[in-house]
Amino acid sequence: MYRNVLLSFIIITVFLVLMPITAKSSDREDHQWNRRNDLLRGNYSFTINQKCEVNVEEVVNDLQLLSEPIILVEWIIDGETFFKGDGTGHSSFRALRFISGRQSAENMLSGWSEGTCNLVYEVNRETTFIGELICEGINSTGKAFATSKFQIEGSISRDKQTLILSDTNPLEENIEVENYGILKGTCGRSGSAVKIKIKR
Repeated sequence: MYRNVLLSFIIITVFLVLMPITAKSSDREDHQWNRRNDLLRGNYSFTINQKCEVNVEEVVNDLQLLSEPIILVEWIIDGETFFKGDGTGHSSFRALRFISGRQSAENMLSGWSEGTCNLVYEVNRETTFIGELICEGINSTGKAFATSKFQIEGSISRDKQTLILSDTNPLEENIEVENYGILKGTCGRSGSAVKIKIKR
């Protein structure tokens, strides 16, 4: 019995000694993560080209309107993003949309959209980062829209003034196209961003 009590005492002592070490290690990792996210702080002006391949065969009643059921939807997007330095941020944007693979301009129009996005991001040790955005806004027909979550990856220049943006992972995303509603497509995007000073 004395041996069991002694063994229990040793286990509890070891646990109490190691617990602060584990807590300090976790705190250190959180601090390092927060410090890395602070590498991205401030306002950046960006330009992005986004392309999505969409199969409209299941949603278009008359395929004769299209040269083929696979269409390419392309956006030219510009705007500003504010990185708070804590892994969160927000964006405002304006985009022009162009659609290929159509024969009738009356049935599938190119157009513009504008809106805002909420952003979460994480900076890696090698000064690359990955972010996720959810956006909402209005398009040229006056229709409101909201996007599904989509991803953007990038590299940070040594002076923190320039970001190279890309996302070439073949992930399926929800695509809003006026006159057709929400479609699914495979998308990729690339662009750049430059740090700017906001006049107050």
